[in-house]
Amino acid sequence: MDVKKLMGLTTEQTEQVHQLWNAEFPSGLAHRDISAFQAFLAPLGNKTHYLLLDKTVILGWALTFDRDSERWFSILVNNKQHKKGLGKHLIETIKADNRSLNGWAVDHGNDIKSDGSPYSSPIGFYQKLGFDILSDVRLEKPGLSCVKIRWNSHHSLFGIQTHIIE
Repeated sequence: MDVKKLMGLTTEQTEQVHQLWNAEFPSGLAHRDISAFQAFLAPLGNKTHYLLLDKTVILGWALTFDRDSERWFSILVNNKQHKKGLGKHLIETIKADNRSLNGWAVDHGNDIKSDGSPYSSPIGFYQKLGFDILSDVRLEKPGLSCVKIRWNSHHSLFGIQTHIIE
């Protein structure tokens, strides 16, 4: 499945990503309406959107952006599409366009989605894809507890995972 790379989203695409966001992330991250979601995205610098599409339906979305002099990312895949390699495909695509990526990941099983179902921690997924878990850097807010994750292109040489002491 091809990934469509865009600098901005149409209104319809923004609505689909907003719905996907509220359905797939923990309920503490939900945005009450499209305006709140757009307000969340607005201040992020140098945004690039990546869409996995089935015709016009968004099955997966990734966003890379600049914040605090670092390159960050967010990724969502429709839960009906999990375990099909789509998330890995999106991550590999954004890795190819960036030298490093930072993100926040839930590292526990205490959160629930807006529909009441449990939110599964993606930590193992990120570790398999070469991300380091920075366990001493956390984001703690009411309803949200995450650990920082980071991937650097120089960590993987010739397919061998290496760790650079900084």
